[in-house]
Amino acid sequence: LEVIVRTSLRPAIDPACLEEQGKFALNSAPLPESGLEPGMVHVFCAVGAPAGETVTFTLKDPDGQTQSYQVPSVEQGPTTAAVQAITISPDANPGKWKLSATWGDKKASRSFKVKKATHPFVTLLEPVADNPDVVNVAIGGLAPKAQARIAIYRLQSSQTENNITEAHGSLLLEKALSVDEMGRADLAVDVSNQPSAPYLLTLLPADATSPIDATITLPEQERTALAINIHRQEAVAETPDQERPAESSAPPAPQPVATGGGLPDVITLSLPEASLPPCTATSTPAVQLWPAAGETGQWWYGCASGFDANKPLQVNATLGNGEVTTFDLTATDDAGVKPFRWYSLPAEGTGEFTIAISDLNGHKAENSWTIAPATQPHLLVYPHVVMADVGAKLILTHFPQRATVQMGVYSIDTTEAATLVKKFTLKTGKRGAAEEDFAAIQELQPGTYMLAAQSEPAFRFAGVDTPATAIEFFSVGAPLAEKYESYTLLVGRTAKGQPANEAQNEDASDNEKEATPAAPVIESNVAATMQIPVDNSDRPSCPDAQPGLMSICLAPTTAQRATYVYMIMQNAAPGAKFNISVTSPRGKVTPLLVQADDAGFADAHWYALNDDRLGTYKVRIRGGDAPFKKSFTVVKATSPHIVVQPRSPQPGTPVIISISGLKPKTRYEVARYRSTGEADGQVQFQLIDVTKMTTGKGGGAKATFATTAADADTLFLAVLYEDDGGQPLAKEVYAPGQALYLRYPFAWGQAEQEGN
Repeated sequence: LEVIVRTSLRPAIDPACLEEQGKFALNSAPLPESGLEPGMVHVFCAVGAPAGETVTFTLKDPDGQTQSYQVPSVEQGPTTAAVQAITISPDANPGKWKLSATWGDKKASRSFKVKKATHPFVTLLEPVADNPDVVNVAIGGLAPKAQARIAIYRLQSSQTENNITEAHGSLLLEKALSVDEMGRADLAVDVSNQPSAPYLLTLLPADATSPIDATITLPEQERTALAINIHRQEAVAETPDQERPAESSAPPAPQPVATGGGLPDVITLSLPEASLPPCTATSTPAVQLWPAAGETGQWWYGCASGFDANKPLQVNATLGNGEVTTFDLTATDDAGVKPFRWYSLPAEGTGEFTIAISDLNGHKAENSWTIAPATQPHLLVYPHVVMADVGAKLILTHFPQRATVQMGVYSIDTTEAATLVKKFTLKTGKRGAAEEDFAAIQELQPGTYMLAAQSEPAFRFAGVDTPATAIEFFSVGAPLAEKYESYTLLVGRTAKGQPANEAQNEDASDNEKEATPAAPVIESNVAATMQIPVDNSDRPSCPDAQPGLMSICLAPTTAQRATYVYMIMQNAAPGAKFNISVTSPRGKVTPLLVQADDAGFADAHWYALNDDRLGTYKVRIRGGDAPFKKSFTVVKATSPHIVVQPRSPQPGTPVIISISGLKPKTRYEVARYRSTGEADGQVQFQLIDVTKMTTGKGGGAKATFATTAADADTLFLAVLYEDDGGQPLAKEVYAPGQALYLRYPFAWGQAEQEGN
């Protein structure tokens, strides 16, 4: 299965672009009379500046937005030129554009027209970085809600004959996807495991009869064929298998992709060998759980150690909903060790869970951990090793509400080819969840299996060549290899598999460790009551918003850690949906979806927690008729900050309280207050708890706090103090089930708060 790419050779720069003008001038190849379109690349040349001099190009769109590039002038045959290629972005506004070139006091300009896409295209959303993990691609020019397919090839040998270069490439993946009502879709291509090489990504019609074997002719098909060169800065020489270091058992988080076109008959797996965390003997009773964090619909690996040898154990567990359950574990081994598994079921609630394990002679140990509500789809089969005559349960969480989910059971052979053996569907309820007996188990032969669910959203799981909403591994009447359990245990999870209550948060930019908070206390010198002025301000507006015209803005453009960035969408159609993506400095894309209210208003927050990476984050908002792109920068906090994520949570879901800008390795107190009413224009608050938090090297820390259904429409105040109380260092509010907009901003942003 391969692609053949035939390219007609032509000058890299059109001769018209390099034409000598006898003065400083801005040239280009002939522009299309009808205008440029999204996905097109056009080359401009500023001629006449001496070699080595810097020319500044400034591109201005119809709305007055500008971007600049600085390019050195170099010798180009008989002339000198600074060459700048302009790519028309997928969200470029139609209308008159202007490109200016400036050198010293000399300036030259050219105008050109941009129109809406009339043909399908595929283009990069941003340049490909060195050592990329993800390449972000956009497709467009398709009919609203259309189906298309993407194929990606690694190019290999090439040869030139009769001015035609022919290159061959092998298929890496081929997938179906859907575009939105504007004929657009963004695609995050996981290339983390691909070596240095040229690659070709092609856009294929959904009904193409030959989607894999293909011949691409350039430049005729250049709009739908995208060349990508991946460069790895540090190539590692191959070593014999026995000398290779063990690979990490923590796979990367699934990457959002376009919905994946049905479950195939065969899925190819390429999962590295991995093992579960070590469960070893200890001198005193202990209970460990891996990882340190997780959500409903996931599972935990546990280890009970330091107990009597060859004796059964009793488990008493307090669930998140407050109920207590008791069950037995089979006997420990000769070293007094017993591994076990904990499966998180929706009916058990969320919040703090406690597990206490004891043996017949009274040895006892316990551990506590927090299970958060699901924030992305999870698929759980429990137990993972199934006896056909006993059966198993099947759990789906955080899928679309009242949706029909396609399910496929795949048998895995020794080559890791997963072959479809059974298809069925499940219907989710109003909470996007489903729970039932896994009836299909009874029809399966002994062996190892993968269960794949496909709905919306879809993700690309590392080592799995088909998009899926969620995946799970299990076995029937046979052992299950640890690498399969390790995969579902750690995929997308935090804390690198460290045990609960022993994990530390990693500062992603400094590689510093943030300490976990101590348990809440109430014995403290902090104030027992607080009050703040009532803030009944209306929801905010974009600074340049015009009545009746949709407007999008973002502020601030510089955010310190433990603050947030606020996004406003106003004057949209009631019910309009906005797809927001925030791309981190390392290329990780976080998708958000918000919907306008009856007045056409929507807003969103992005929270810079204490351990978020420093650098520039790119924001892309699509919805209505006004695509929006902007960036903001996260910097180190220069003064104490506290932020609550999110400020307006759904009642019953947890919040994260993050602090930053503090002394490293120092203990502080975070006090939480609940409002008791208003008096004389002041909101009155009563202290409910105090949590001691010790900062890491970066001067920050964070902790998770529960909310309940009874907290709906209640205002809470989080206040940061020194360890001995005193004057508040920073404060923030949150209100389950209540829109706060920018009310009670306190030290919001600590930077310019312009909208743009």
